[in-house]
Amino acid sequence: TYLDGIPILEFCRLHQDNPQLLTKLCQSAIRCVCKMIFLDNFVHGDLHPGNVFVKPDGSKFVLMDFGIVNTYSDHDHQAIINILAAFIRRQGDKAGRLMMDDSISKGNMAKNQQEYMDKIEHLTRCARTDDYFMESLGSYISYICEAAATHQVLLNPSFVSVALAVKVEEGIALAMDPSVEIPKLAIPIIVESERRRYWANAVSKLKEYMMFF
Repeated sequence: TYLDGIPILEFCRLHQDNPQLLTKLCQSAIRCVCKMIFLDNFVHGDLHPGNVFVKPDGSKFVLMDFGIVNTYSDHDHQAIINILAAFIRRQGDKAGRLMMDDSISKGNMAKNQQEYMDKIEHLTRCARTDDYFMESLGSYISYICEAAATHQVLLNPSFVSVALAVKVEEGIALAMDPSVEIPKLAIPIIVESERRRYWANAVSKLKEYMMFF
């Protein structure tokens, strides 16, 4: 299929005098990636700027090269949602505990567990000096990986791959609108994801209960 578009960074340069358009596109980009991650469980596995185009009229994004697409197991998808949601909500202790529990569930007993969780909580406390945590996510991924290596926490590969996708989203979004507030756009999508999973689990339990009658 032929898709007409302009590379995202070139589009930003061409329209740098139209901040309203770039802000609108920035918000669309954030919602697009969050929807892929939290609602659809269908994540572009190579989401670099070279694969992101914009229609010439600026009406929509065109994502190219879906040769690598990640679809996660229900367990991993739930883990991704829970961990990223905790980070976005600045609940560092909870995010650390979730990563720890996921590691332990795979038979990997971490060292100095509380110290590891304290490091993740410290990370989010430091981030509060910025406007929002996700603005600096790209800088924090290495910190999380280093802490995991030190404390022998087995990071879920699904979380790492999604975190890298979010890092790319961060760079693209900030290139279009440095003032964007990512959590305000991401949290409603996270809440919708949590709502859907709650009702899916409730329906599943109800079906199990009705099997006894």
